[in-house]
Amino acid sequence: MTPEDKQKQLHLTLDEKIKQSKMLIMDWYYQFERTGCMFCMYGLHCEKNGETRFDKMKQTHPKQYDYCMNQLGLKTVIDEYLKCSPRKDSK
Repeated sequence: MTPEDKQKQLHLTLDEKIKQSKMLIMDWYYQFERTGCMFCMYGLHCEKNGETRFDKMKQTHPKQYDYCMNQLGLKTVIDEYLKCSPRKDSK
């Protein structure tokens, strides 16, 4: 593989890699925008339509949601974070 080929390979998006590998992916996978780790709160205040990724997680992955909110204590952190950083759609 040439250096140029390696460079191109690095620039493939996750979706492109999935399509190339011909992996079977559930339809719901494509319903969500992803920023990385499902536990990450980065950009939470920018989410629109009154529903956060954690609201969606509560519906789609209830065990992970419970772990985040209760075991990791994210509920307290999120509540305080959103008080300090009003959501973009709250205006």
